[in-house]
Amino acid sequence: MRISRHFFTSISIIFVFTAFGQQDRAQQGFSNGQKLMGLAENNLRLATLYQNMDKKLNNDKISLSDIEGSPYFDEEFKKGKIRYENEEIGKSVLLRYNAYNDEVEISLPEVDQRQAVLKRYGISCVMGNQVIIFSDFIDSKSETKKGNIFLLYEGSNYSLFERKTKVFKIGEKAKTSFHTASKNKFVEKTGYLIAKKDGLPTQLDSSNKKIIQLFDDGHREALKSYVKQNKLKLNEKEDLLQTLKFANSL
Repeated sequence: MRISRHFFTSISIIFVFTAFGQQDRAQQGFSNGQKLMGLAENNLRLATLYQNMDKKLNNDKISLSDIEGSPYFDEEFKKGKIRYENEEIGKSVLLRYNAYNDEVEISLPEVDQRQAVLKRYGISCVMGNQVIIFSDFIDSKSETKKGNIFLLYEGSNYSLFERKTKVFKIGEKAKTSFHTASKNKFVEKTGYLIAKKDGLPTQLDSSNKKIIQLFDDGHREALKSYVKQNKLKLNEKEDLLQTLKFANSL
């Protein structure tokens, strides 16, 4: 499996605070910046991984209370670790994944404003049994994208990932008294990806036949027979895991 990498050319601290156009917010940003620089003095490498969260919902007409659902799959912060090039950076921190912003948030008691892990190649986060990796991947339209993917299973030749995001869908007013209005809401968007050794993770089609085409030529016939014999559906997680484990044994 090949995960694209980016090496830092210098050790620097990058903290960008969103401008809100208000003096109190500006002062708050300055204060947070001072606190973060204090953290940086204690742990330069850990501080390098932080950046402020995107403010995608900074809209006067829409508030989170008007939106159905959540930008998170799990709103609770969990104890986790941040890694760079598979090396753990600093101490344990509280993390959670923001599926709408596609970023891993960090809760720091020393900082008033919530932070997020930088989206950089080589950076990964571990939360319990979940491993989140920032990487290039090939989406369902065969286009190369970049973002966070969840490692579900790592094998010698084939590995399985999951892409988990949420999109914001604007509600619609009822056109007539016979129609029902729909609310603004967050909509889940998920999909599985397979990566061959030294290859990019590729998002799966719903068809067994097309999924099997992602495997090496020499393994396809054996996989076809195995899937058919065991009546597996390759758009389901457990069946996919079973199939990949078999493929790695060939």
